[in-house]
Amino acid sequence: MVTIRTRDGGVHSERVGHSRGHAARGGVTWDDLDAIWSEALPDQDVGSWISRMRKLEDLEHVGEVLQLFTEQP
Repeated sequence: MVTIRTRDGGVHSERVGHSRGHAARGGVTWDDLDAIWSEALPDQDVGSWISRMRKLEDLEHVGEVLQLFTEQP
């Protein structure tokens, strides 16, 4: 249960059974990941990571995934 009390005395409550990104709420989108990672890692080329990860099933070798996170900016 999440309850927010406003300065004017208002109270707003809502029960959230599953957190944002949980499969029961529709999962997480690539845009969500881009926004989260871009904010957390501003000096990294997150857009490149996202575009390459979207094509994960086309990769020839798992080493290509590891390269995404070891390349220096």
